[in-house]
Amino acid sequence: MNLMEKFKKNIVGNHQFKSKSTVIVAVSTGVDSMVLLDLLQHISPRQKPRIVVAHVNHQLRDESEREAAFLEQYCHERGISFHLAVWPKKDHPQTGIEAAARTFRYHFFSQIISEENADALMTAHHADDQAETVLMKLIRGGSLNQLIGIKPSQPFEKVVLIRPLLSFSKNEIKDYAVDHQLTWFEDSTNQSNDVLRNRIRHEIVPQLKNENNQFLAHVASFSKQLTNQKFVIDQWAQSLLHLKAADDQMDLTSFMELEEASQRVFLRWYLERTVESINDEVIEECMKLLHNKRKPQATLNLANKYRFIKSYNGFSLKIVTKSTEKPRLDKKIMLVLTHWVNLDDSHKLGIFPIDSNPQVEVLAEMRLSLSKSDMPLAVRTVELGDSLVIKGGGHQLIRRIQIDQKVPDSERHNDLVVTTSQREVLWLINRKKAWRNKDHPGLLNYKLIITRIGGRNG
Repeated sequence: MNLMEKFKKNIVGNHQFKSKSTVIVAVSTGVDSMVLLDLLQHISPRQKPRIVVAHVNHQLRDESEREAAFLEQYCHERGISFHLAVWPKKDHPQTGIEAAARTFRYHFFSQIISEENADALMTAHHADDQAETVLMKLIRGGSLNQLIGIKPSQPFEKVVLIRPLLSFSKNEIKDYAVDHQLTWFEDSTNQSNDVLRNRIRHEIVPQLKNENNQFLAHVASFSKQLTNQKFVIDQWAQSLLHLKAADDQMDLTSFMELEEASQRVFLRWYLERTVESINDEVIEECMKLLHNKRKPQATLNLANKYRFIKSYNGFSLKIVTKSTEKPRLDKKIMLVLTHWVNLDDSHKLGIFPIDSNPQVEVLAEMRLSLSKSDMPLAVRTVELGDSLVIKGGGHQLIRRIQIDQKVPDSERHNDLVVTTSQREVLWLINRKKAWRNKDHPGLLNYKLIITRIGGRNG
């Protein structure tokens, strides 16, 4: 079976395109993408999709203008829709130009997909590209997920990104181009060994092919096995997500019941869903933290402002934002009788005479007797040294109450207290109320009410 027959079998068998389907084809004018474009045109009319060519002039080489003009004429002669994007030189970064070029390219593809209401995007990655990618990942280090390399297909935007040449070698593709007298352009930047991928392409891959002519097939098999392994791990790890403790934390007790190897696999999966650059050192630090019984609470700072947080019976991953670092209230607020004050985006607090009946859903309430000298009351965030009176006349530190109730360190600064004008703490909201003697003459009775913002009559 020759390359064209294999290609048609792959397209027809795996993707089921119809004449009404629209496929965006990324074409650079290199031999790989010109072969892909030619192969698509030889699919039978009943199964051939509508082809739309997308080309990017990166303005990195003098030949770029000539290549774009050639491809536009090629498409015009064959009745193929053509879209061109130019990446202005003024937008080129000083460093990381390859990554920036890729970002620009795929943003352009995304726009064309939307404009053409396309069903798929195709690129011309091949088996040699796969081998180079896997070797690069091995050299640079990383997780098993990265060693999977290039996938034959994957979601992209609202369509599927397909790489139908991934099972063919560069030599097969070039032989097809020569046999069918195709025109293509060589990218001169691919000849320089200043780039790691080019050194792998020119020096390492040829040697490995000489060692074993099945090298590319073995890399493809390796990648497929890893893909299957990843699928199984994903299914297993996903099933463990139901082991949640309070506040959307993972339950630490259930986690510790797993074998240590399973703990490490799950932990890496759990972190890699959100955070990039999870290496062995990060996993090791997280494992030490979780296994340290002397520290019921601890935090590790990870990449991109993420924090791994152990809090008593659970652990979680949170991103640090301005809203998570600042307290709920940034100033003390005085309470005015029969008026509400907002505690956060969802809740409000008010003080009312004991016999009044505000038409709201009461989420929390405290009844108390106050003297004129106690007024006005105020609400603020907790402060170091705050304490409240307990029955018997003693005092208990707010910090001790938070520790006893296993309030995470990261949340303690957000707790609110209601105080008298003499700074006596009456209520650690939602946690504990102070004890007060109600028998003094001249006291007036009030109630503090917490309800939702926007609730009934609220």
